[in-house]
Amino acid sequence: MKKLKEILFKVNINSVYGDTDIDITKITFDSRNVENNTLFVAIEGYKIDGHNYIDQSLKKGASVIVCEKLPKNFKNNNSVYICVDCSKSALSIIASNFYDIPSSKIDLIGVTGTNGKTTIASLLYKLYNDLDIKSGLVSTINIEYDDFIETSKNTTLQINLALNYGSKFEILNAVKKLKKSNDKINEKNLSKYLQTKNIPDQELLIRTENNKRLSNFKKYIFPEKCPSCGLKVIKEFNSLTQKYDAVKRCPSEGYDCEKMSIEKIKHFISKDALNIDGLGKKVIEKFWDLKFIRYPQDIFKLDYQKIEKLDGWGKLSVSNLK
Repeated sequence: MKKLKEILFKVNINSVYGDTDIDITKITFDSRNVENNTLFVAIEGYKIDGHNYIDQSLKKGASVIVCEKLPKNFKNNNSVYICVDCSKSALSIIASNFYDIPSSKIDLIGVTGTNGKTTIASLLYKLYNDLDIKSGLVSTINIEYDDFIETSKNTTLQINLALNYGSKFEILNAVKKLKKSNDKINEKNLSKYLQTKNIPDQELLIRTENNKRLSNFKKYIFPEKCPSCGLKVIKEFNSLTQKYDAVKRCPSEGYDCEKMSIEKIKHFISKDALNIDGLGKKVIEKFWDLKFIRYPQDIFKLDYQKIEKLDGWGKLSVSNLK
């Protein structure tokens, strides 16, 4: 149980109608789960609009309604109304506050990118456990925790929503509990468990709202050829996911493509690689134009006398490269 004013901390509120110094015993966005002293969050889903179930929630005992649009008769009852721009964002903060910010109880590492996400996540999982740091893994290949391993059937699992909406700690409990009961880990079972913890379901998945696009919106047509070298761009096959990548890339593997060559050299000197002082991205582009470099190894063969004569360069600047 928490005071309404406490769980509204940091929520972006447009207007409040009613007393916020009241007790809340439950939060939910599903009107079927409403009880007395429940805070109901009305969310416009992909197929169902939670605002249409505000009356039903009030009849079942909801004392607080969080919504994006106020019902016409909202002043005719004693419930508290919190009007916000985005109910989904509000729910994430409310849930976190209500459950004492559970995400602070674990360290969460998210790996993003186009390729290599699962590899990096799996390596970190193994490394941490080898160091006796108890860790779990959620990837597109497996869900792992302790000696439990389950193959992932979908790219985006229900449990990701638990991590995104202020209940990161619950997924480990869910996997552990289902493991002990010998239940199979899948979206249905995880969803059933997480619902008992008032964790949002897949209705909260981000979606494309085409009707909100600007009238002058122009469809982006991906180029069929690399604008630098002219090779036909391709979608690479990912051996881990057994699917083709979503994006197309230039197939040049060597240094035939100018743009790819420059970017490879930029990575070579970046903080994630050699971290060479005095040799930034703009310098690489300038040295390329002057034909000082064509390959990463050219960095170690630079003609410092020529560089010293360039505008903006001097002995001190050149000495940083040596």
